[in-house]
Amino acid sequence: MSREGFHSAGLLLEIFADYLRLVGDRLLFSAGKMERLCVKNARRTLEDSYRQKVLLPEIARKVGLSPEYLSRLFHRETGRTITRYLMELRVAEFKRLLLLPERNVTFAIFDSGFQSVSQGNRAFRDICGMSPKEFRIRMLHLTPGQRRSKSAQFLSIGG
Repeated sequence: MSREGFHSAGLLLEIFADYLRLVGDRLLFSAGKMERLCVKNARRTLEDSYRQKVLLPEIARKVGLSPEYLSRLFHRETGRTITRYLMELRVAEFKRLLLLPERNVTFAIFDSGFQSVSQGNRAFRDICGMSPKEFRIRMLHLTPGQRRSKSAQFLSIGG
């Protein structure tokens, strides 16, 4: 091969390498958008079904990912595990139900999606730092204005 041919081949390889980098960047960008969409859909699925028994393989199937990849991706995108997010959703509902004085605590636990009383109490204490009974006493002994203010704070996920 002549010197000019060798030089031309090198330039052609450089152009091809630049093209491959551009295509690779576009694919990564598209994959990132798709990953965020999958996590958004997983969150929506959890928000729609937290009162029932939720299985990771079902959620993963709905969003088109393997359970392992969805778990890693969800944690990377949200900063929490799927289990933690589900627990926060259930505790937020549990708190809302506890604000109804006539509502039985045990029924509130099950109506929030927990599978047992001990699971609901443990999750509540873990997230809120107090028992459901303490929460109810504190909230129900406030004036209506104070209760509205505290409710907004306490009913937020993770709050």
